[in-house]
Amino acid sequence: MPVPADPAACTYSGDPDTSLRDAVRFWVQDTDNSFWIFTDTEIDYISEWVITTTNSDPIWIASVVASVAAAKFTRELSVSSDGVSVDLGSLQQKYRDLAMTLRDMYDETHGDLELPSNILNIGQYDPTVPPLLFGIGMGDNFEAGNQEYGWRQYNPNNAGTQLEEYPS
Repeated sequence: MPVPADPAACTYSGDPDTSLRDAVRFWVQDTDNSFWIFTDTEIDYISEWVITTTNSDPIWIASVVASVAAAKFTRELSVSSDGVSVDLGSLQQKYRDLAMTLRDMYDETHGDLELPSNILNIGQYDPTVPPLLFGIGMGDNFEAGNQEYGWRQYNPNNAGTQLEEYPS
């Protein structure tokens, strides 16, 4: 049986506009005073982590919280005894479905998730990475040593192609 979070460490005002924590609790529906899934500290931690890695939208944060809830309920089993069944195993699937639904809601509202600005876009040049030089069969003869140098050289001063041919 899942152990609820400590009620003393959980709060919900009933108004999602009050705080980010209340908005996340609303979207995940972790609002039952008798059975909290996450403490305030856990929701604040997840919120801070999501804000620093992706964005600060409450629906997106709630989708991550729902994914964490699904992970939390993975260990739960469905139990059946003496004609009484308790299906706790389905909680994991329900929270996984909730996370997917919240992500779909976010995508409908905001479009696809925008990548953080500190990540390079596909095709964007990164000057700190020297060009990789490969050739067919370049490592076939290990006794010949390093064979990846030859007709090209790396020139960090050339911001265009970063590769130039050796002078003849």
